[in-house]
Amino acid sequence: MIERAYAKINLTLEVGNKRNDGFHNVKTLMVPIDLYDELEFIEIPSGIELESNVDINDNFVYKAAKLFFERYNIKDKGIKIKLKKNIPLASGMAGGSSDASACLRGLNKIFGLNRPLDELATLSSILGSDMPYCVYQRPSICEGRGEIVKVLNDLNYKPIPITLLFYDFGLSTKEVYKNYKYLGINKDNNYLKIIRGLKENNLSLINEAIFNDLEDVSLKLEDKLLKSKEIITKLGYDSFQSGSGPTRFILGNVDIKIENVRTFKTYILSNVYGNKN
Repeated sequence: MIERAYAKINLTLEVGNKRNDGFHNVKTLMVPIDLYDELEFIEIPSGIELESNVDINDNFVYKAAKLFFERYNIKDKGIKIKLKKNIPLASGMAGGSSDASACLRGLNKIFGLNRPLDELATLSSILGSDMPYCVYQRPSICEGRGEIVKVLNDLNYKPIPITLLFYDFGLSTKEVYKNYKYLGINKDNNYLKIIRGLKENNLSLINEAIFNDLEDVSLKLEDKLLKSKEIITKLGYDSFQSGSGPTRFILGNVDIKIENVRTFKTYILSNVYGNKN
């Protein structure tokens, strides 16, 4: 059995003050895109085995499988998981979180437990802030530290072409947040504009309203990122950062060539839970 783990981009990312638990309050509108990792599940007599096409330390998939086995007291079965990575590591697109969430969904199916997604989302929050969203894999507004998910089930729209820009380096989410300072600016109107733009397929309206509070920090931390944004702007395009970066995206299929930057053309998708497109 194969389960897809879709990447996400942030069309908004509003970051508030630091909380007592060390996290920041956030509010973000996240949408799935047609770039995904694949997890293949094979039952074995016992234990948890993981194979991957890339070398990954501290892998979330193994942690998710271990958590699932412990929570549902699975002792007489085992699983082998083959992970095919396509989402770049440390790219701001929740690749690791999406893989772990797909692991929970896949184990739920292959062992026939039929636990509801809400339950899996709550379980996933033990592992990371992005994971509850990734369990649902649908356009959502997330708040708290990211674990409070409002799935926008009535937000249906046509696939929107985007161009992703992948860099030859990653950014530490911890380091980006460490250097962030809250400015106290309310951006509620941006959410309304983006939702309307998605429904109307109005890319200009979406472009106008996209924002990411972490972008300025990321640009200051990595000079190559700032230079590439300047090049894109001079070419006449608006580009935006996903998450803590460094991945950037441009609405529309455009041809841009920047040294040491790989481009990938794909789509923003609506309601792709599971393996649906």
